[in-house]
Amino acid sequence: MTEKEKMLAGESYDCGDKELITRWHLAKKLAKQYYDTDTTDKEQLNSILDQLLGSRGENVWVSAPIYVDYGENIHLGNNIEINMN
Repeated sequence: MTEKEKMLAGESYDCGDKELITRWHLAKKLAKQYYDTDTTDKEQLNSILDQLLGSRGENVWVSAPIYVDYGENIHLGNNIEINMN
């Protein structure tokens, strides 16, 4: 069983695992790109969310900054607004 599989199963896992660390760094990079993107550039914002999240429905708005560890375990439905604080 991989460390990621252990994590997803709710078991103890090594958070220093190469696969998990790689995804963690990618999530931080994408979150920064999201923060740095102009709020009027909806196409770019959606593209970043598609890379960051596990899935995203239609009409989704997430106010920056967004903080995640991996991101891929987050699934958003339709007509979602996540505001700050």
